[in-house]
Amino acid sequence: MFNGGKGLSASLPGLLRYNATIGGGNRRNDASLENGFGNPSSLHSFGREAKASVDKARTQVAQRIDADTTEIVFTSGATEADNYALLGVAAAFEHEKGHIITSSIEHHAVLHTAKYLEKNGWRVTYLPVSQDGVIDPADVAGAIQDDTKLISLMMVNNEVGTIQPVKEIGAIAKKHGILFHTDAVQALACCQFQLMILVWICCLFQLTRLWAKGSGALYIRKGTMIQPVFWGGPQEKRAGQERKTCRVLLAWAQQQRRQF
Repeated sequence: MFNGGKGLSASLPGLLRYNATIGGGNRRNDASLENGFGNPSSLHSFGREAKASVDKARTQVAQRIDADTTEIVFTSGATEADNYALLGVAAAFEHEKGHIITSSIEHHAVLHTAKYLEKNGWRVTYLPVSQDGVIDPADVAGAIQDDTKLISLMMVNNEVGTIQPVKEIGAIAKKHGILFHTDAVQALACCQFQLMILVWICCLFQLTRLWAKGSGALYIRKGTMIQPVFWGGPQEKRAGQERKTCRVLLAWAQQQRRQF
């Protein structure tokens, strides 16, 4: 609760943890209503207008991280994207289950999924962090085993904001030919980054939130070994009808981020 202060009411509630959630106001509503309400898969004019909005949103998100539009998969949010990354890779290696590296400070969407995979035959190493909350790349290198299939480490911690050395960790993953997934939800809010700079060969990328609740995106580099985790219409690699409003809001939100 704000108490006093120039221009602020003593009774005005204040939220300072905007990396967790944020309101968007009328500009967000205007963006979500742009080009109508049609089903992007329909051939009539309403559908074509909606499809154009979805394609534009996919292009905007791809440009934000210097990716190809075909490598962007829209999801319902961070939890689904993280689950897709871990479960999708596990499904691709179903007949040669092996080892996964993650850390003790990951979001529950990663930690709980890793625990589930442990119950289903996978081995998981949970790396510790320093007193500053930083993962040591040397610990990552030391944890690699002959059958390590995936390294999953967040880019920015969602509780304390620690920025992890993902560039160095990505280089380690590349050297050993291991898939690398990073939960970059919080990074989109505070960091400038480009995939091409991060020297990743096979990696998964996930981003969401920022005014766009219920929307997210997963970057899957071409050629990555990953399988769908549920089935439905072919509109997205994740299956299901494209939710035009959420896609447009996500793209709009990451554009708004540049103003801060």
